[in-house]
Amino acid sequence: TAALAAVEAHLFRSDGAPGCADDGSVRLVSAANKYEESAWIAAEIHRLVREEGYRWRDFTVIVRREDDYAAILDRALAQAGIPCFLDTPADVTSAPLMAYTLAALDAANARLESDALFRCLKTGLFPMEPDDVAELENYALLWAIDREAWDSEWKNHPRGFAAEWTDDDRARLERLNGLRCAVAEPLMRLRNKMNAGGTGAELARAVYEFLTETQAADRLHAAADALALDGEPDAAADALRLWDLLMALLDQTALVLRAPLDGRRYGRLLELAIQSAKLGELPQSLDEVTVGGADRTRPSAPRVVFLAGAVQGVFPA
Repeated sequence: TAALAAVEAHLFRSDGAPGCADDGSVRLVSAANKYEESAWIAAEIHRLVREEGYRWRDFTVIVRREDDYAAILDRALAQAGIPCFLDTPADVTSAPLMAYTLAALDAANARLESDALFRCLKTGLFPMEPDDVAELENYALLWAIDREAWDSEWKNHPRGFAAEWTDDDRARLERLNGLRCAVAEPLMRLRNKMNAGGTGAELARAVYEFLTETQAADRLHAAADALALDGEPDAAADALRLWDLLMALLDQTALVLRAPLDGRRYGRLLELAIQSAKLGELPQSLDEVTVGGADRTRPSAPRVVFLAGAVQGVFPA
């Protein structure tokens, strides 16, 4: 608007040069700190809704960095009874699905190194009960099982240096070998594909086939259902959205990495892609104030925009 252009042109001039006529479309407000600023924004939104017939969805609040206003702006809005949607992206690297995928690649690329292998199992997405995972880990620690030892039959006593074998010991060892095979076989198939190398599409397919073979999607859906039943629908929705995000990242590596590369390099690039990915929140209502960072928020047609934190050297940086 002409008023906004005038603010840009004359805000820091000291010669008293006039701007355009004040048409009321731009208002500058000075606040002592973020708390006072946030309280004024909340009060002004509330006044406009109460006195001039605005809807909550008519407002957008834009900040330079969401972290700078965390627990300040949202609290001020909440205290005023204003529903708001905070478009704050969440880091996904530690999410179970991403941790599962990266740990599986680490294990495959390190010849079934035990630390990476158990990181994979402990995410809860591998089709094995926690008690079985714990039993496997105890045996692996007892006999220093690592790398190639996962690819051969275990013969050592499950209770350590015991004097005699019992029938229960033999049955337990047989069961442990069954668990070993259940873990090692899909990881060895992934390892072989990673060792062979290939294009991004070929290696992305190998990761997807591992996820499919180990029923990661089914277990993720089961975990989401459990969260929903426990009264955490947002967490359940996020868990399902992570699968779509991971599939999108695998698709990206398939499209971009056209030259052949080895499994280690592919694993590192996928890890970087996951580290840079963010999972944004979804609005929970059609009528709420939108709050977000300037680099992410793209309001469609807000009637009122509050630009918070417009401090020289900060916004714009």
